[in-house]
Amino acid sequence: MRNHKRFKPEYNDSDIAIIGMACRFAESQTPDEFWQSLTTGKDLICEIPPDRWDYHSWFDPSPQTPGKTYSKWGSFIKDIDKFDPSFFNMSPLEAELMDPQLRLLLSVLYETVEDAGYARNIWGTKTGMFVGAWTHEYRDQIIKSIKGNNLYKELGNHASMLANRPSYFFDLRGPSLSVDTACSSSLVALHLACKSLHHGECDMAFVGSANLLLSPLHYLWLCELGVLSPTGRCHIWLVNHYIMANVIWLLWVVLTCF
Repeated sequence: MRNHKRFKPEYNDSDIAIIGMACRFAESQTPDEFWQSLTTGKDLICEIPPDRWDYHSWFDPSPQTPGKTYSKWGSFIKDIDKFDPSFFNMSPLEAELMDPQLRLLLSVLYETVEDAGYARNIWGTKTGMFVGAWTHEYRDQIIKSIKGNNLYKELGNHASMLANRPSYFFDLRGPSLSVDTACSSSLVALHLACKSLHHGECDMAFVGSANLLLSPLHYLWLCELGVLSPTGRCHIWLVNHYIMANVIWLLWVVLTCF
């Protein structure tokens, strides 16, 4: 067997810089609005709104009740159905069958580029897309409501599309991957984006996460595990400390030497 030198990519240890950001959080359409909520101590936790699902049918304050949730609290983004398909060159039907997490990611990605004030064209650049996500409740609803094969149903709800579709729309030619490590998904996505930058796999990277709550599915099994908070408050040193939240956010990161 021939001896081959092991390929060692150059490692650049420059610091990481955030040059743009955009988000959707509860009662916050921009990072500035979210910052105001944090600095003023605004309570962003509420009862599950009726436009998501009727929690009364699923709620029982007793943690031991089978098929019920003892938690009725969460943090929810408004207007998750607001989307302009023509802006992203897609038909209304395609948008309707697309996971709203993906719709919002496309919108937030465009806002991230605007926030950066980036004057050059990003189309065709060596830019990565790293998205952390672990809930895909819209996919479950679409599969139940639409029988048979449908291209839009499949492309719009596959987990990989949360990263791949934005990469395709902007013609980003760096790594493109969705990351599911449950609660740590977004931080792992950020870690992978930073490694990709340091190792020269991409020159720039978008990194973020998407999490929308559309059904009682995750509430049911998380309550069965006993991890959700019954009071609507986080108690980090107790077992039942966890509160579900809607989030869509993206950062645009580069090496400081870029």
